[in-house]
Amino acid sequence: MSRADLAGAAVGVLRSVRAAVVGLSASGLALLGHLAAGGTAPPPGQLVLAVVAVLVVSLALSARRWTIGPLLAVLLGSQAVFHVAFSGAGAAHVHGGQHMPGASAMPGHPWLLMLVGHGVAALLTALLLRRGEDWLWGLVALLTRAWRVVRVASEEPLGAHRARAMSRSGDVRLVLDLLEHVVARRGPPERAIA
Repeated sequence: MSRADLAGAAVGVLRSVRAAVVGLSASGLALLGHLAAGGTAPPPGQLVLAVVAVLVVSLALSARRWTIGPLLAVLLGSQAVFHVAFSGAGAAHVHGGQHMPGASAMPGHPWLLMLVGHGVAALLTALLLRRGEDWLWGLVALLTRAWRVVRVASEEPLGAHRARAMSRSGDVRLVLDLLEHVVARRGPPERAIA
C-alpha cells in the first residue's frame, strides 16, 4: 500500500468517525428532547431508520470541516425529523392551550418555549461539537508533525560519532536541523493566557 493510499484511507476513517460523532450526538439529542417532552419511546425499527438518515446527512456534510452552521442544520433537522416521526400522526397534544397534532405531549407546554428549548440545546451541542472538531484537527496536526520528525530522522541516520557527541555535549543543533523542516510557524496566540 502506497503512502497516498494509506493517507486516503486515514482521511476516510477520520471523516467517518467525525460524521458518526455528529450524527449520533444529533440523534441522541433529538431522542432525549422527544422523551423529555413526554413522547413515548419509538419502535426500534423506526429509531434505527431515523438514526441512519441522520448519519447519512452527517457523512455528506463532513467532507469539510464542521462549522456552527452545518452543525446546527444537522442538530435542528434531526430534532424536527424525530419530533414529526415519533409523535404519531393521530395523537393530539397540547401546546399553549391549543391542541396540535404531532406536537409535544407535555400538557400546558407552550409552543414558543419548546422551540426555544430545542434551539438552545442545539446551539450548546453545536458549540461543544465545534470545540471537539478544533481539538481533533489540532491533534491531527500534532501527530502529522511528529510523523514528519520521525520520518526525517529515519531518512538521515546519525553517525555514531555525532550521536555520541550530541549525548555528551547536549548539542541541540542537530535536533534543530531535524525539526527545521517540520515545525509549522504560527502567529501569536488568539487570546492572552491569564
